Amino acid sequence: MNLTIEIPILDKFKKALTPASADSLLRTIAENMLDETRFRIHTEGKNAKGNPIGRYNFKYMPTRAKFGRDGSRNVIFSLTGQMENDWKVIAINGTYGLGFDNPLNTKKAEALQFGQGIYQVKAFQVKSHTRKAHTRTVDGKTISVDAVTVKEHRVKGHTRVGLKGFGVVYQLTDKEKKNIQLIINDWLTRQT
Repeated sequence: MNLTIEIPILDKFKKALTPASADSLLRTIAENMLDETRFRIHTEGKNAKGNPIGRYNFKYMPTRAKFGRDGSRNVIFSLTGQMENDWKVIAINGTYGLGFDNPLNTKKAEALQFGQGIYQVKAFQVKSHTRKAHTRTVDGKTISVDAVTVKEHRVKGHTRVGLKGFGVVYQLTDKEKKNIQLIINDWLTRQT
């Protein structure tokens, strides 16, 4: 499955176009929407309703700093730049849309929007328990033991909260849909 946005074109225009001109118009619309959605999501940090996607947790900010990101806590679905660079115009059933080539980026985008696996459920309580460990990181220190010796490590009870998702981001906003109409009108004006 690929996360995609199909680019709509009004039926009344579709009927009046030749296949070549329809392809040209759809490609023009898709390229314009690519620029708009990429800027909205990966620079402004806005969702499909035009609202802020969310705020990064303070604990995540050092990770962002390691990748040269600014200190803004506004969620922009970008850490390494891989997702926004892979967001592109793609062919969909004889028309054009927006999506990812890399299936991993599709999975990341879906997880960021809708949560992931066990994280789609509510937070859950982890009971205090003992686990056997060969190598573990505890309080920032690595405990290493040889394969013969197995140490036991006491795990405190805690609440595990996973990625719940930020909501729909990779869809067109109402403003972007209105811009499609403007692109069509402009394109038709240039054709006459």
